[in-house]
Amino acid sequence: MRAHPCSGGCADNQDVVNRSGTVIIAVRLQDHSEALAGLQVGSDSVVVSVMAGIGSSELRQTLGTDAPLVRAIPLPAVRERRSVTVTFPSHPVVDALFDVTSEEVGAEAVAEPCGCRCT
Repeated sequence: MRAHPCSGGCADNQDVVNRSGTVIIAVRLQDHSEALAGLQVGSDSVVVSVMAGIGSSELRQTLGTDAPLVRAIPLPAVRERRSVTVTFPSHPVVDALFDVTSEEVGAEAVAEPCGCRCT
């Protein structure tokens, strides 16, 4: 098994992101501005957001990225691997990630916090 590039320690969150192909954003809405301030995600990464209350376009702007961004909603039973995780849009990297922990189900559309629907 290959060690993660940061197993010896990374300088900061940006260093972690720079060394990662998949970036999972899982912070509380009220903490997102401070937690993500200055963080930049390269277009060669895949971003998975499990945050509620922030739209994809706002998160893209915050992260300064045009990388693929997938929203995921893991349900509570995921910790027991008896759950469904809804993702949008479908992406093979994210599908494989959630297939390990739950049944992944791609949504055809997602309502954004602004009230619009992404399809």
